[in-house]
Amino acid sequence: LKVGSKAVTDLANKLARMAPEEIAAVKQQYNPIFRNIYEQQERIINAPNALNADKDAAREIQRKIRANYSIMFDNAGKKFDG
Repeated sequence: LKVGSKAVTDLANKLARMAPEEIAAVKQQYNPIFRNIYEQQERIINAPNALNADKDAAREIQRKIRANYSIMFDNAGKKFDG
């Protein structure tokens, strides 16, 4: 998982050319995916026998998920300059 990968920036730039209602529809499609990945990592972090290394790795995945979501949606409607 990489922050600002080509797939993420391509979608961000495509969103930049969309109308607000189109952006909302795309966001509705992606929200469950992002939430699912984030929650999977939360289960790892909260597992009673989780190792610190596993917790750290899960937190890093969550950080990358938030960063990619931000690239795609926080500035939707604006061109991403990466």
